Formats: sequence, structure tokens, C-alpha cells
Amino acid sequence: MPERMWLTEYPVRFAGMIVHARMTLVRLRDGSLFVHSPCPMTPALRDRVDAYGRVAYVIAPGNYHTLHAASWQQAYPDSELWVC
Repeated sequence: MPERMWLTEYPVRFAGMIVHARMTLVRLRDGSLFVHSPCPMTPALRDRVDAYGRVAYVIAPGNYHTLHAASWQQAYPDSELWVC
């Protein structure tokens, strides 16, 4: 589903190692966007996301996934933030 789902990989330092994490962006049926496991917000990423549509939901599915949730909430204050 290349027109409805996008992935962004980013490095994360954990216990002295660098591992790769992944954010998933999904376009819902109504055209809004669902962000799963938000990554660091950058101006370039924000431009890219804005081109895809309106962010309606930001989901942080676990402990470390919350690290960047606040920057997404700040960038998209009308979105719903869900933290597990």
C-alpha cells in the first residue's frame, strides 16, 4: 500500500549500542493520518508529513516510544495522543 503507508527508520542509542527504530505513518480511509511510534520531529519530516495529509492520531505504543511524542503533539496540537 505505497499510497497509504510510509515508514521512517531512525537510529536510537540504547545500552551503548545503536539500533534502528521505525515510525509508521498510515493514511486512514477518511484521508487523515495515524502516526505509530513517533520519531524525532524535524522540519523536513514535518514538510513531508504535511504533504501526506492531516495528522489525526499519534500513538506511542510503549515506554521508549514516548520519547518523541511531545514534539508531535506540539507540531499537531489538534491530533489525539495515545500513550500506552
